[in-house]
Amino acid sequence: MVSNRPLGGALAMVLAAALFAAAPARAQVSTVCTFTAGPRAGSSYDYAQVGWQPLAVGSPCLDGAGSTGYVGGVANPSGQVSTICHFTAGPRAGSSFDYRATWQPLPAGTPCLDGAGSTGIVR
Repeated sequence: MVSNRPLGGALAMVLAAALFAAAPARAQVSTVCTFTAGPRAGSSYDYAQVGWQPLAVGSPCLDGAGSTGYVGGVANPSGQVSTICHFTAGPRAGSSFDYRATWQPLPAGTPCLDGAGSTGIVR
């Protein structure tokens, strides 16, 4: 079958499609970890507060104190800062320690550790 359409018209359509094709989307990144398991399940924390670099949305994340989740979501706003580490895992699980003599206040929810096998969160 022979087409009535000139070859230039087909080429123009191909070029137009190439020009208007969507460019590949940039990967979305975030500094927020939304916890789905562990002591912090159901909450989220923005690690930008402690200087962490953004990761790809959907990547796994953890707090080092037994909670895991995914990168993305919206951080729970608290605005509170503290020097108290509440231990959630390790030999000191269930206890708290005030590090005011050695720490500047950190945002509530920041992971913390004692250097002797216990981890927790600032609260």
